[in-house]
Amino acid sequence: MLSDRTSKRLDGITTCSRNQVKAKRLFQLMTNYPDLWIEAYARIQGNKGATTPGIDKNDTLDGMSPKRIKALIENIKAGTYVPKPVRRIHIPKKGNPSKKRPLGIPGGNDKLVQSVIKIILEQIYEETFSDLSHGFRPNRSCHTALKQIQRNWTSTKWLVEVDIKGYFDNINHAKLVEILGKRIDDWKFINLIKKFLRAGYMEDWQYRGTYSGTPQGGIISPVLANIYLNELDEWAKSKISNFDKGIKRQGNRNYLGSIQRRNRRRMSLAKRKEAGKDYAKILNQIKEDEKQILNTPPFDGNDSNFRRMKYCRYADDFVIGIIGSKEDAKRIKKELEGFLKTELMLETSAEKTKISHAEDGMSFLGYNVRTLRDPRVTKSVMVNGKPTVKRTISGGIILEVPVEKIRDFANSHGVGDYDTLRATDRPAIANRTDTEILSTYNAELAGFAQYYKLAGRVKNQLSRLQWLYDESLHRTFGRKYKSPVTAIARRFVCNHKFTVTYETAKGARTMKQFRVTELAKAACVWNVDITPQTYMFTTAVTTLDQRIMAKECALCGSAENVQVHHIRRMKDVQGKKHFWQQIMAAMNRKTLAVCRKCHMSDIHAGKSTRSNSNKG
Repeated sequence: MLSDRTSKRLDGITTCSRNQVKAKRLFQLMTNYPDLWIEAYARIQGNKGATTPGIDKNDTLDGMSPKRIKALIENIKAGTYVPKPVRRIHIPKKGNPSKKRPLGIPGGNDKLVQSVIKIILEQIYEETFSDLSHGFRPNRSCHTALKQIQRNWTSTKWLVEVDIKGYFDNINHAKLVEILGKRIDDWKFINLIKKFLRAGYMEDWQYRGTYSGTPQGGIISPVLANIYLNELDEWAKSKISNFDKGIKRQGNRNYLGSIQRRNRRRMSLAKRKEAGKDYAKILNQIKEDEKQILNTPPFDGNDSNFRRMKYCRYADDFVIGIIGSKEDAKRIKKELEGFLKTELMLETSAEKTKISHAEDGMSFLGYNVRTLRDPRVTKSVMVNGKPTVKRTISGGIILEVPVEKIRDFANSHGVGDYDTLRATDRPAIANRTDTEILSTYNAELAGFAQYYKLAGRVKNQLSRLQWLYDESLHRTFGRKYKSPVTAIARRFVCNHKFTVTYETAKGARTMKQFRVTELAKAACVWNVDITPQTYMFTTAVTTLDQRIMAKECALCGSAENVQVHHIRRMKDVQGKKHFWQQIMAAMNRKTLAVCRKCHMSDIHAGKSTRSNSNKG
């Protein structure tokens, strides 16, 4: 937890940014507020990459201690700190496993320094970022971007899809430094960022310099990418204010004429009723008028005096919606490409940057996004148990799950062929426990379904995938127990759900199969930041800042050179024999405060057999 002194300093930076005042003395903030480093460490210590080394296999977050942090601060203050080149690997590209993208892995010390820089940059820029930007920001996600489009882009006619060629690899360093200088008046701080940008990378044991771009995988890369493209957000905001025209669409003359004609006939009908005259003919004419009103659009969809521009960005993926003519869309696309090239030194892909009709739709963040055009102008619905004719909703944005995404997901996880509905078993996990097999199937399907829960009719769209998962689960259990699928169903299916029973310290528990029909309604804001659970344990304090500043080893009680031991995942210590593993399992934490002797001589050497009785 940050001290009041540090919190006030960070709040002051935010206030300055909000008031368009440049932030100063950031380098002093980094080198004179140690609790800021504890906070930075707390934010990254639980990541899977905490124990992943960079080019130096010994440089990870394992072994973090106040002494190590102090040494880092002193190096930065003296100007002798030099970031190491990142270790570059290539990982499959999400959504297209056949292609790979580069990933840079920094060392442990560099991760911590970048985490401190990120905290400061977020204090400066988060308040100034546009509401139209959703990537790598607190309480924002792909879902918030899609919800924004779904709610605010009604009646959009043209969609401009934009793809930047290798964005993260082509960010211009000089331009980025210029942008940072607009809000930061501290060149020592900016020079520290420049050191990370120019640190280079190691690939196949060869060093290569970086003269543009930010390394994908670096902790500060996302926030720097947002700072860079915030210039585009500001351009889009100014372009929207200049482009938008008219308050509302012009009314449809036929629609207005039908309403006036109906109102006149209603008045005539009332007079005939008072005079006791025949009014059947007028009543039929009024009914025809009502039908004509329901079948006529109330506004002119081609009104040249009304136009709107929409914009939404998630990281380097962004789209523009146009309510207007195709010529308007072409002009905006050309101006956008010119701005990216001249102002941000970025180029767009000619093949992937295109204009589509909104009814045909586009692909954005893994969804199909299009406007809904119902050929029926009216439809019959039940209201209070009675059939009623209502106008259909036309022009609204609909989100759909792309069939190719479902097909690729089913194939990549080995549950079967989506097109032929031929399910397969999974030998790679058949030797696991019943709960592990079922939880694997549940986690995969639930993760996919939760991401696509914003789609309309998502349960119907994923019904084939649900069937494949059901059948594959039965076949995998059949392989494990060498039994036919029918026997597996008799043994494990209860109330139409595959159910596994397992024992815990509190007795028997059951785990049930996840089904898409149980998918919760989509929330407006996707919970991005998950608060970790906390557990009490008698031999170690619970909060991270207390543990890293601990004066006592959790194993032997020594107060000399206490540091933090890291593990990659909790599964590595559950059910193990060593006392330190039992402690971490009971705490349900991936870090443990220990002295250097216990850390290096016992834990890393695999000799830790101490128990609570011989502590101290």
